[in-house]
Amino acid sequence: MPVMGEFIRNEDGKEKQDCERNAAKRWLSKHADEYKWLKPTLLGDDLFSNYPICKAIVDEGLSFIFTCKEDSHPWLTETVKNSYLQEKEVKAWNGRHHAIYRYRWLGGVEIRDSPQTLKVNYIYLEIENGKSGKITYRNSWITDKALSAENVEHTASCGRARWKIENEHNNIMKNHGYNLEHNFGHGEEHASEMYCLLNLLAFLFHGILMYADERYQQARKKAGRRTEFFAVYFRGGLMYGLHDGWDSFLKFVLTGGPG
Repeated sequence: MPVMGEFIRNEDGKEKQDCERNAAKRWLSKHADEYKWLKPTLLGDDLFSNYPICKAIVDEGLSFIFTCKEDSHPWLTETVKNSYLQEKEVKAWNGRHHAIYRYRWLGGVEIRDSPQTLKVNYIYLEIENGKSGKITYRNSWITDKALSAENVEHTASCGRARWKIENEHNNIMKNHGYNLEHNFGHGEEHASEMYCLLNLLAFLFHGILMYADERYQQARKKAGRRTEFFAVYFRGGLMYGLHDGWDSFLKFVLTGGPG
C-alpha cells in the first residue's frame, strides 16, 4: 500500500537542485509521527545509506534497511574487511533450483570516519546456484536493527523486498494502466503534483478493493490484465451505462449489461 509521497521540485528563486535525500528529510519531518504507530522499516538504495538520513530516521523513532555499496562507503567497508564477521549458510529450494544462501553480519560499525557518526549493523548476502556453483546474487545492507543468527535471514529478505515494492508498485503504475510514465508537467504551480497524487490515491483504493471487495475481485479476474480492465471494462462501463452506485457498476462489468 502506498503512503503519502514527497515531491522533488526546485523552489522558485533557488538555484540548487532538489534531490531524493532532501525530499526524504522533508518526508520525515512531515510524516514520521503520522506513520510511527505502524513501526515502519524504511527501505532504500545506497543513496540513503549515509549519516544524515540514517540519523534523522533513528531520531524519529523509525528503522531502516538500506543498500550499502563498498565504493561509496570506504570507511565502513575497511572496518568490515578488518573485522571478524559472524556467518550462516542455508541450503534451500528457491522454486527453480537448490541454492546456497551465505549470510555474513557485523554489529556496531561506524557509518563514517567523523566525530559525528552513527553505529549501524552490516549484512552481506550471496546466493550460489547449488547445481552450477555460480554466484547468482550478492548484496549488502546497513540497518539499525540488532542482528543475530535467528533473524539475519528475515532482515536480509526485508532488504531485498525493496525490489518487490518496485515491481508491484512503481512498475505497475508506470506500465499497467495508470500511465504514470506520461508527462505530468501540467499547470504552473501544483497541477502536476495533484494529478500524481490522484493516481496514488486510485492505486491505494484499488489495492484495498482487491482485499475487501469480492465483486471487484471477480471483475478483475474476468478482465484478466489490469490494463484491459481499465481500458475496456472500466472506461466502457462508465461510458455506455448509467449506474446507481458502485455495486451497479460492478454488476455491469460482470454481466455485460446495466445493473
